[in-house]
Amino acid sequence: TGDEVRALRSPGVTVLAHPECPPDVLETADFVGSTAAMSDQIRRGGISRVMLITECSMADNLAIEFPSVSFVRPCNLCAHMKRNTLEKVLFCLRDMQ
Repeated sequence: TGDEVRALRSPGVTVLAHPECPPDVLETADFVGSTAAMSDQIRRGGISRVMLITECSMADNLAIEFPSVSFVRPCNLCAHMKRNTLEKVLFCLRDMQ
């Protein structure tokens, strides 16, 4: 929630949120964008401490790419991402829907 983000935010932390987050979370974020856009935002530089409001593993992956950036990790598993399966991907590719 937005209240949780505000409670976890500390001075110097940049909050990046995925657009599928609830509106109150998006209102507290410094930047809202796709996972690729969040990566690009860090890549541009100027961020030393970041809180990613998205799928848990993204911070782990980006921490490898950006070892000088400190990641605050409020982990929430995304129920929507867990709906994706290899079988469903196959159906999408096969049926183009």
